Amino acid sequence: RIISNIHNQKRISLKDNDILNHFVANILCRSEPFRSFVQLLLKTPETRTKFINEITMFSDDYSELTELLSIFSIENQINIAIGDLMNHLVHIFRSFKKIIIKDYDSKGWQTSDNPVFIDKQGHYEWIIPIESEIYVPLSKNYCLFMFHPKSELNTNPLRNLNQNKINKVGYTTFENIIGRIFKNHHKYMIFSTEIDELDVIN
Repeated sequence: RIISNIHNQKRISLKDNDILNHFVANILCRSEPFRSFVQLLLKTPETRTKFINEITMFSDDYSELTELLSIFSIENQINIAIGDLMNHLVHIFRSFKKIIIKDYDSKGWQTSDNPVFIDKQGHYEWIIPIESEIYVPLSKNYCLFMFHPKSELNTNPLRNLNQNKINKVGYTTFENIIGRIFKNHHKYMIFSTEIDELDVIN
């Protein structure tokens, strides 16, 4: 429905904007590399406390979550924490600006089994630092770009495109984004068109 709305209205409505916040948070929490990262944070005492503090900073769930996690084995704790983490990400993404980028010359956006690419621009003190720039292919035709307006690192020209609307970019920019998305793959790359196996090998 959101893809249809973007195609027909050439923009993101307020309702669709928030659905995208939930969608990006959900798909990120389903990605195997991100889940492995979270599991590592939970296993290490130093990062565990900081992680729980971070994902409950906008709620009063710290004590409740800490107590609940203590009941389960380390291997299963991620399934308990993921709900709080997802809600936290939605809260964070609501402060991010959104731009829709059209594919170049109908070449189609590619994606992978790890579709949310987060460029933290050298900042790793938070799960989603304010400097993050996020790329998420939504369909063959549209890619979502997200950024925080108060980031001090703001030289990316994509930030100057029309917010909540469809934007066109040149071939070099399109290829640059595709390259970032492909490098982010875990096991699989997903192409927008059927290709010959030999083309991939070559």
